[in-house]
Formats: sequence, structure tokens, C-alpha cells
Amino acid sequence: MIRTLVNTALGLVVIAIVGAVVVVPALLGGGRYSVISGSMSPTIKTGDLVVTQRTSPAEIEPQDIIVFKQNETDTVHRVITKVVKADGQVVLTTKGDDNSHPDGELNNNAIQGKVLFTLAQGGELFSWLQAHIWAPIAAVALWYGANVLIDRRASRKAAPKARRTRPAVA
Repeated sequence: MIRTLVNTALGLVVIAIVGAVVVVPALLGGGRYSVISGSMSPTIKTGDLVVTQRTSPAEIEPQDIIVFKQNETDTVHRVITKVVKADGQVVLTTKGDDNSHPDGELNNNAIQGKVLFTLAQGGELFSWLQAHIWAPIAAVALWYGANVLIDRRASRKAAPKARRTRPAVA
């Protein structure tokens, strides 16, 4: 009984993490990014996983954290200023929390999305899983196999033994 509850809880946790990291970005048109620098420290640390939602520049506000392309590199920084020009064009300026100087003005086409949430050290785990896709598959297969064997043993022990009876002579 307890093992069943633990297995169910672990399964739900795995489904929730996979859903948050894989399904949510796909549904919202966003992405997943593994942070490789400390420019947003202490808010976002090296090795964290950042999940984004596709957002138009008009919906982004100062203090939002966004992902944008900078010199062909995905960069995660905080928006520090937003200016809406007379023609309606939005101009954003960003800066890493741990950087001393702001970045230049952003081209709206460079914006990849607004950060929905981060998963501490999830970037390292996600990168490792991408490189070693066989590992989680093997782990799940072993876990399932072990549970099947344990269940069979438990059911054999719990089943009453059949008694041999002799036919009665009348």
C-alpha cells in the first residue's frame, strides 16, 4: 500500500516536471534555456533552467526578465526601461542583475520570450538528459521491472495455498 502511494507520488512529480519543462513552453510558444553565465545572479544562477512564454514587446514591462538574441547567443536579462515611440514601436533596454552597465537598445525581433519560471539547476539536468536520453529510459524500465517482480513475489506470499483434499468415500 505504502509502496503504491510512493510510486504514484513519484510518477506525478515526474509528470509535473516534464509537463512544466516540455509541454508548457510548447503550448505557449516559448522555449527552454540553460543559463551558462552569472550575469543574472543571484536571481538566476548558472546552471538554472529558464522557461519562457512568447510575448509581444508591447506586453513586456520594466522589471520583467526576458530572453533575447544578442550576437547569435540567447541572453537572459531584466528589462530596465521601456519606451513607446510615437509610431508605436517599443524600445526596451536590458541589464543583467549582476552587470554594471546596461545592454544596448533591443531590436524587437531579437526577443525570444518572457521568463515564466526558473528551475534551480534544471539546466544542467536538462542538458545531461538531452545528451544521455537512454539514461532516463533505462531508469524507468528498471524501476518498472523491479516493481513487477516485487508485486509478483508479494502476491505469491499473500495467496492462500491450495489444500489437497481426498475424495470422500460414501
